[in-house]
Amino acid sequence: MQKGLSGAQNEILTAVVAAAREERGRTGAEGAERVVAEETERRCAERHEGGGPTGHPWR
Repeated sequence: MQKGLSGAQNEILTAVVAAAREERGRTGAEGAERVVAEETERRCAERHEGGGPTGHPWR
């Protein structure tokens, strides 16, 4: 939350950064950048798939 993100946004950020770090170790910076773009889009789409409010102000 220190980053000004909700709990769910922070979870997405943390997961994407971890995946990108792993990929960078295997394939370098280009692979990490690809993972960031793909995983961020996928995880955000999953999170907002219903389009409605979450019912919790910090999630």
